[in-house]
Amino acid sequence: LQQLMQQQPKQQLPDPVDHTEVLADMKNELKKSQEREEQLLAIVQQLQSDLDELKKSPIKSKWKFWGKD
Repeated sequence: LQQLMQQQPKQQLPDPVDHTEVLADMKNELKKSQEREEQLLAIVQQLQSDLDELKKSPIKSKWKFWGKD
């Protein structure tokens, strides 16, 4: 009975799977994703700043392209 009890857990538990490589890949992808997010946020901030500058410009200057004053 003791032998049976000792063998049983070994038969039920599979060998542990080494996920070290997968974890490293996931960390790398997470870092790339965070860098892309930072770049996108910088672009959005620049666009917002440009939009604010356009809103401040006088209306007359916007129509000069069309030949109107």
